[in-house]
Amino acid sequence: MFSGLVSKYIILLSTIFCTQILFSQKTLIIKDNFSSSDKNSNNFLNLTLSNPESKYFLGLFLLGLSSYSYYNQKAMTSKTSANNQILKSPGYYVHMNSYDKAKSISDISLGISLITMSYGILSGAFSDKSNLPRMVRQYNYFDIAKDDVLVKCKNILLSLDYDIDIYSPESHFVTTKSMRVKQALRKFDYVIYLEVSDRIEVHISAERSIFNRGSESSAGGEGIILKQVETHMPYSLQKKIFEPINSKLLENNFEQKK
Repeated sequence: MFSGLVSKYIILLSTIFCTQILFSQKTLIIKDNFSSSDKNSNNFLNLTLSNPESKYFLGLFLLGLSSYSYYNQKAMTSKTSANNQILKSPGYYVHMNSYDKAKSISDISLGISLITMSYGILSGAFSDKSNLPRMVRQYNYFDIAKDDVLVKCKNILLSLDYDIDIYSPESHFVTTKSMRVKQALRKFDYVIYLEVSDRIEVHISAERSIFNRGSESSAGGEGIILKQVETHMPYSLQKKIFEPINSKLLENNFEQKK
């Protein structure tokens, strides 16, 4: 009875743990620096199963909990059977060995389920993309010509190991060549588009690689890789991309627009 009660509390604590991760992530993001276009995006971490990855993480989480529940019950049964045997008798050792194996599997299953759900939440697999902040940051500049601002911005991108694809002094914009960033089961190819007008605007333009299994358009029904244009990326990835650019712009006395 005591073991069953402990199991229920572990599952309850697991749920609370995952919920706490969600709200900790939300608090972290709200405290971060948003541009004015993000001011209505405070609720973008609503849970959703619209992303294919979310079903994968949820399935592994439930599978882990099911495995934990099954093997934990099996361990308790073996422990009870061992207690009914004479201490250090052959039957006692058989049941204790069974208990140890089942308990190890149950502990591993619980750990996998917690890690899976935590990683899924932190990776943005359960985020509602329609409410994510736009992938743009804006900066003000003062007492400097647009041409000079663009040159500084280009040099900043070069210093961060971006390769320049298009540099247009006439139109005052610069774009980088494609870069790849990974998170969880997703791979995003993105480019930075930076434009100088009365302010500096830094945009992320991204594509996501999707494996299309058994496509009818492919020979023999084999899987092919599709490119899906992404208007939004998980905020953690946006932050990873924007942070070094933001730091360099601030070092050059450009002021982020709130």
